[in-house]
Amino acid sequence: MSKAEPRREGKRTTYFVDDRPLANGDALELRLGGNKGWASVTITGLPDVLRLQVEANDGTRLVTTVPPEAELRWP
Repeated sequence: MSKAEPRREGKRTTYFVDDRPLANGDALELRLGGNKGWASVTITGLPDVLRLQVEANDGTRLVTTVPPEAELRWP
């Protein structure tokens, strides 16, 4: 499991998970800790801020920044 790793090149920051660059629209899985399991998320907000979009079973969407304790993985 990995955390999002920012790498800066000049004025541009690119985020990586498992040495793969992240792009808007990428589908990943997120775990916040404990035994809560993995949730499907979509990457948004790049290049300014790394954000995740989560959709609940009822269709409600939440967009938030990545919590520091979050683990991410490619499905």
